[in-house]
Amino acid sequence: MKLTFRRGMASVATAALTLGVAVTATPAFADNGDSDEFVMYVTNWGEMDTVKRLHDSQVANYVTTINYAFGDVAPRDLTREEASGHPDIPGSGTGLVDWEDYDEAEHGPIICKPTDPEVDFFREFSADESVSGRAETGGLVNQLALLKQMHPQIKVVPSLGGATLSKWFSLASLTEESRATLIDSCVDLWINGNYADDENGAAENFAGVFDGVDIDWEFPAFVDPDTGEPEDRSGNDLSIDANDAENYNLLAAEFRVALEDALGGPALVTAATPSSPWTGDGYDFPGLGEHLDWFSVMAYDLHGTWEGAAGNGAGILDPEWGVEQSVQMYQSWNGIDGSKIVLGVPFYGPAWGDVQPDDDGNLVGQPATPLQNFNWNQIVALLAADDNLEIEWDNEYQAAYIYDAANETYYSFDDERALRTKIQDLVRELGLRGVMAWEFDSDTADAQLSHVVIDELGLPHVATVPLPALPEPVDPEEPGDPDVSADPEGPEVPADGARPVRQNPSFTG
Repeated sequence: MKLTFRRGMASVATAALTLGVAVTATPAFADNGDSDEFVMYVTNWGEMDTVKRLHDSQVANYVTTINYAFGDVAPRDLTREEASGHPDIPGSGTGLVDWEDYDEAEHGPIICKPTDPEVDFFREFSADESVSGRAETGGLVNQLALLKQMHPQIKVVPSLGGATLSKWFSLASLTEESRATLIDSCVDLWINGNYADDENGAAENFAGVFDGVDIDWEFPAFVDPDTGEPEDRSGNDLSIDANDAENYNLLAAEFRVALEDALGGPALVTAATPSSPWTGDGYDFPGLGEHLDWFSVMAYDLHGTWEGAAGNGAGILDPEWGVEQSVQMYQSWNGIDGSKIVLGVPFYGPAWGDVQPDDDGNLVGQPATPLQNFNWNQIVALLAADDNLEIEWDNEYQAAYIYDAANETYYSFDDERALRTKIQDLVRELGLRGVMAWEFDSDTADAQLSHVVIDELGLPHVATVPLPALPEPVDPEEPGDPDVSADPEGPEVPADGARPVRQNPSFTG
């Protein structure tokens, strides 16, 4: 999950002053015409038939870009557990390598690495799991390759980093040499399609699957304006440097040059970026925007289960901070054109227990016990199991919620109304580039929320291209084929003892 906001941040006015601009600055809204991007996250740890369901639900006929999550950025010779600084990674606190103790000679250069090579490149997919309807090898990356053949409008990029894998970005971006090492390794892995390890051997080359990169550095350091000292606001023990913002810009610029050279033409360079000043103060947004196709603004986790009070994870309006203010942070405060902004929406939301309304019936802000995040498909199942529950709409916050009075539980999430309102009032009105969804496995089996986005954006349907059919097996009894049964002793065996074998071609994707 992507944590982009911490309660206790400064007020909107204070945050604006930190950025050196006024809240009342004239919006730099740009008319981008009809929205044209629908970016969907696909993860490599969820259900293994995700790509098949993208196709079967017809979402793949509309999606423009798939962010494949996640690719790792870490020292070459450290395991994921050794390299991680995130508390959710197994082994945290035992044997982890502190970034301040990094030694390239001992730990290897910081490079792009897969997070789960077996799933990414080697896993076998049954016919029931595979998008082709046939058993396939080659892991999830080959499933994406097949999906692209069937839906040629889709671009695919590896999403590098994320909340759990951003620890080493600052060190990797620190010098021209370190950036070149990271970028070259990313190009060789994700663009040239080269991977091998001692456990699995060499993967079948997968060049042509990926069309660029999505940089998900969460987050470059905030620099104290009084002391000049960098501060890690992620809570995940990231490497940090006072020049993170400048180095991020250089990383994106150099990625674009290397990717366009490797692809022999245009490349996608995008970034998943924060929705509030708390984690956004470490960016030079205008400078970074010069090198990106778009910012995917993670406009969720505005309130969450780290807080002891009920709230809305992605409410459009909020006295502390809402999604509308997230868009303003980019457009009004930083002058980013709407055509560079893709609005992130969640297919999940946080929940709290022990929630009791106050005397005025208010639920938001009431003391509560954090529970967990619930996916949209879990919310739908919850409603189906209890006729007493229903989705309600908070006009003040412009947010959907369920209050289970019997169990004193408050659920926050985006439903159909929330998505349509965001697209109408923010994406369309403010000329944004489109919508990014985190993530497909959280949707229902029939992709309810995905189709709401498709419908409200008015995306064009792109026809499916059938995959090539497998050759029919040859029947030895058919006229014109040699009658192998005519010789009871079989074909002649060569002197070296090897028996000739008929080779039937097979589809490899």
